[in-house]
Amino acid sequence: MNSFDHKVVDGFIRIMERNGAGVATQSNAFDKLRTVLLDAHRLGIFSDNPLEGVKPPQYDPARAVIPSLEQLRSIRTAGDDAFTLVIDLMSGCGLRNGEAYAVNLNNIVADDVYRITEQVVLSTRRYGPLKHRKAGEYRDVPLPARIRETIQWYAEKHGTVDGYLLRQATDPRKPYPH
Repeated sequence: MNSFDHKVVDGFIRIMERNGAGVATQSNAFDKLRTVLLDAHRLGIFSDNPLEGVKPPQYDPARAVIPSLEQLRSIRTAGDDAFTLVIDLMSGCGLRNGEAYAVNLNNIVADDVYRITEQVVLSTRRYGPLKHRKAGEYRDVPLPARIRETIQWYAEKHGTVDGYLLRQATDPRKPYPH
């Protein structure tokens, strides 16, 4: 522990940069490391603060851009039927990518409520629990009439598999990869 100093922390940040880690990832990793090191310093494990003189990664997220209604109309018509469905779910209900790709007719719990119970997990390409929630937990979102009509239109036109609308074209038993 005595050999751990600000040079080691600086080296850690440089290695993350060299390996192509994004600034947000670097900032999160540094925050966790800083918490541990400051606790160790307060407990007396380090006589000197190992973060003294270390410049933390600066993450400054860009301001979110919300498309205008005209831009949204253009986006909806830019792709195929599946793309239109996903765009409608994301813009009309506030679903995230993986949640939109796991759209299921059985999750319409009222005329104006859609229950998000799962998502397509990018790393496994399977259905999984929602982020930051335990298995079985869900969230309800408002379901505007236009979005409900889009869901029903897609289901009538393309069919469903166990209520799921978006499936892989080559193997309908598998979720739609996003």
